[in-house]
Amino acid sequence: MEKVLDQILNELKGIREGQERLETRVGHLEIGQDRMGGKVDSIDERQERLESKVSSIDERQERLESKVSSIDERQERLESKVSSIDERQVRLESKVSSIDVRQERLEGKVNSVDIKVDNLKTSLIEGFAPYFKNVEKHIDNSNEKILNTIQKQQDSIDLLSTRSIQQEAEIKAME
Repeated sequence: MEKVLDQILNELKGIREGQERLETRVGHLEIGQDRMGGKVDSIDERQERLESKVSSIDERQERLESKVSSIDERQERLESKVSSIDERQVRLESKVSSIDVRQERLEGKVNSVDIKVDNLKTSLIEGFAPYFKNVEKHIDNSNEKILNTIQKQQDSIDLLSTRSIQQEAEIKAME
């Protein structure tokens, strides 16, 4: 009888030690999950900052588009004025022959203005193209980094889940 009691006591000690090991493992899992939660919070904060930056870029883009529209409207007014000047010059030619020389100078200036306006439009278009490419590259790079980070986190979560399932199976097997 005493042997049976000693055997039962030994088995109870073994079960108690197994429970203590399981409690230690569970504690480690909780610590790991806490760390993972901190990392997820950090990623969430970084993503919010990125969204804020993208919104800022979008606002600046809208302001640039507004400026370009304003320049376009002014350009149309200038072209209208140049057309009006051309019409007035034709009338002046018929009235005064001496104005012909001055009119040719004026046409040269108008052509110069047209060339400068065309150069300005070309410069604006060429100036904005690299900027948009850089913004696009920045967004693509940021997106890729976020996707890589999310994949790493998912891998960690999968690993922890697998370990948790294995430990639960071990616990059930010991019972």
